[in-house]
Amino acid sequence: MTLKALAPSLLLLALAASPALGQEAEVTDCDRLAAAPLDPGSITVGIPTAALDVAAAKSACLAAIEQAPDNPRLLFQMGRLLDISDADEEAVAYYRRAVGHAYPAAYTNLAYQYDNGHGVREDVDEAVRLLRLAVERGDPTAHFNLGYLHKVGRGVARDIDAAARLFEVAAEGGHMPALHDLALIRYEQAQSPESQAAVLAMFRRAAEAGVPGAIYMVGYMLAEGEGAEQDLAGALARYTEAAELGHGRSAYALGEAYESGVGVSEDAAQALVWYRKAADLGHVDAINAVGYAYDHGLGVERDLDEAVRWYARAAELGDPWGMSNLGGAYTVGWGETGIDYALGRYWLLRAVDAGNAAANRRLSDIYNKGLGVERNDVTAATFARAAAEGGDTVGMNNYGVMLQRGTGVAQDLAEGLRWLEKAAELDEPLAFYNIGYAYREGLGVEVDMQKAREWLQRAADADIAEAREWLAANPVQ
Repeated sequence: MTLKALAPSLLLLALAASPALGQEAEVTDCDRLAAAPLDPGSITVGIPTAALDVAAAKSACLAAIEQAPDNPRLLFQMGRLLDISDADEEAVAYYRRAVGHAYPAAYTNLAYQYDNGHGVREDVDEAVRLLRLAVERGDPTAHFNLGYLHKVGRGVARDIDAAARLFEVAAEGGHMPALHDLALIRYEQAQSPESQAAVLAMFRRAAEAGVPGAIYMVGYMLAEGEGAEQDLAGALARYTEAAELGHGRSAYALGEAYESGVGVSEDAAQALVWYRKAADLGHVDAINAVGYAYDHGLGVERDLDEAVRWYARAAELGDPWGMSNLGGAYTVGWGETGIDYALGRYWLLRAVDAGNAAANRRLSDIYNKGLGVERNDVTAATFARAAAEGGDTVGMNNYGVMLQRGTGVAQDLAEGLRWLEKAAELDEPLAFYNIGYAYREGLGVEVDMQKAREWLQRAADADIAEAREWLAANPVQ
């Protein structure tokens, strides 16, 4: 999440320090139609962004400002309307006039414009300066925004403790997204059931105020049994509530639940419905998941061309799995996607840089088989080891076999068997077969035909053809 992504919240929740800031408190139509809900400088309840009649509000504010051209409350409200309308340069002019009267909310929104380069040249230092002035004047939204900058280390030193202090002040001022972010920090710090329960209570408060991320976190903690008894039904209800508010991670969580059958009956088609919704909301993992569904025919007829389109979309958005899967598609050639080894390596190398273990394994296969490159066992083993160390179970199996054979690496039967066993512990069928083979041939262990047969049977049960064939050719005497 970036500060820019918080734009609706910043505009909606911009606050001021005192009801009228020295102005006479005469309610105008501008106040009735354009005031921000949580602006303490406002003298009306305020209108949420989504409910604004922008044209009518602009007309009312222009008329009010004509009568009181130096009223900072009215200037700020007019700036807010222009901001929402993407008339950024005009919005900046009104915010600056309100800042000239020391109206705290105007400092905050002007800081946002500088931080994102809206209507002005991007200037993070100026954004920080304005936010600090707004903080000094007691604006809770400024506390939230400056806290966020400390959280991510943008324009200021990354300082989680400073962020937490700022979020706490903002939350005390009624800023519920700040309470959510504070709870996220406390969640990472929670070490006991009591502290987890306190964090859950914080998330519940923010959730009751309609903060989608907090609703999701209530669901997540209920699903994990953190801070309360595990409640899968309650978790799914919270995910559904947040997803309906446009929270992509919640929609993705529902897709995961239906795919795995956790808390609901396993249903690949319903999982795909939620993955699509999450993808429409911009959740990049969901975009890859839709591609995976088409790739494997999960809840939909298998369509490799459609899978590639979704993988490409995820890859372009920087998703490591999307990059890895797209690289695999170019390496093998799926549907209308022809083989292009160079392009495949490009995407796989990007995925490796993003930490995707499967991409290391795919690159190992490329160098092991000489696909578009000169065959190189040492390079293949290097990538296989990276895949194994990254947790890819097929990579663990492949590296274990390379160690046992001495392919591209010094032969080490015991170390090879260790990697095979590690993969087997994670239910990798190929490892079942290779451990059985090791016991059959005495690779790193004494020959033990009973154990060999047990492992090969596990491999056969997992649909490894070579294991079935050996067992059929070597029945128990």
